[in-house]
Amino acid sequence: MTPTNASRAERARRALVAYKGNEPGAPESGSMIIDLMTDLHHVLNEQNQVELDVLLDDWLRVAHSHFIHEKK
Repeated sequence: MTPTNASRAERARRALVAYKGNEPGAPESGSMIIDLMTDLHHVLNEQNQVELDVLLDDWLRVAHSHFIHEKK
């Protein structure tokens, strides 16, 4: 089943709350999202992903494309 935009947003909120743990601040803040993305970058780096920057740029482009399409 394809998730709805609302269910995607809720899933992301739950992930941010879980990621935040006991750290101060709102889980949906820009800084928390940046921290999560940075940590995901470190995970990929530990997995020795080749051309990590290109890979991340591609993934962000695809994610943004999906978001724009799903907003319609």
